[in-house]
Amino acid sequence: MHRIPAGASIWVDVAQQLNRALHDSLALCEPWFGPGSLILSPCRLRFKVYAINDTRQGLLKLFEMFRIDKHVLRDAIANDRIEACFQQFAGKSPFLKTTSDVSTGIAAFHSCADNICIDPVAATATGVAFSQVIATIHEKLVPVLVENMPVTEFIKRFDKPYTVFYIPKISEDVAGLLETVGTAMNRLQGCFLIEASDASELNNALAPYLKNIRLASVGSVAFPARLDRAERLFIIRQSA
Repeated sequence: MHRIPAGASIWVDVAQQLNRALHDSLALCEPWFGPGSLILSPCRLRFKVYAINDTRQGLLKLFEMFRIDKHVLRDAIANDRIEACFQQFAGKSPFLKTTSDVSTGIAAFHSCADNICIDPVAATATGVAFSQVIATIHEKLVPVLVENMPVTEFIKRFDKPYTVFYIPKISEDVAGLLETVGTAMNRLQGCFLIEASDASELNNALAPYLKNIRLASVGSVAFPARLDRAERLFIIRQSA
């Protein structure tokens, strides 16, 4: 498998720290699918249940295109041929109605490659390499529940005292994310695991939405310096 230099070994310490900090949690849920996934990373975690909310159905569209014509899909990814790719898939799947659907599926491929630590250039170099990468992505997803629902509904459905909701580095580009987190915190049974550079950054970002909530406990897990990620993960639980 073609992997970028970070390699799975760098994630060993991250996994050990998370497994210790969240030893009493059973479910890891990601309210939306995209870059920065812990579930799809090389991090070997010990949860019993894994769930990803694919709000744009990118994974479904990716596998639909692979099913219809993997060679056209590989060419589209390698050479950024979205329009030509769509012409080949048009009318062959109810999930591929526009060029936007093709773009969403290809974006899902890049997110998976990034999360699994696979070099996307090498992954599309040959048909064999590409098929192996798709097989790896599929293998990672086999034990995962992949849902498609509004973020708030996803949180409501999976929220239990033993659930961890993972949120990658907070970004204002994610529409409604902070407001959703703030609203959910008012009645959260489980906890949030949020990526941020430091506690003050996290408090500043969440302050407008957590006016009536005290952060009862905040723990952190350091990412290896070589990874292009925020410096720490914070565990946030609602106060009693």
